[in-house]
Amino acid sequence: MRWFRFLNFVMGGALSQGMFFVHLYGGLIVFMGYIIFDTQMIIEDVHNKRNDFVGHAQQLFIDFVGVFVRLVQILMRNADKKRENERRRR
Repeated sequence: MRWFRFLNFVMGGALSQGMFFVHLYGGLIVFMGYIIFDTQMIIEDVHNKRNDFVGHAQQLFIDFVGVFVRLVQILMRNADKKRENERRRR
């Protein structure tokens, strides 16, 4: 990741938008994976009679917040593009 940042700096910021998309969509995929993983761990804990309701809720809450933040960023970016296209048409 540091090499990409360095390469972006050397190229004058030409890779910034691509890096943003990789970070945004890659983070979305990672947090969705965390949700699946944490859900599986919760199921295993329940089968082993370890009922830590608060801890499980915190784990899933953090994962859902990560997904929510990235979805909001995607939706806001799409809305901005739509407004920009409408302005260009006028």
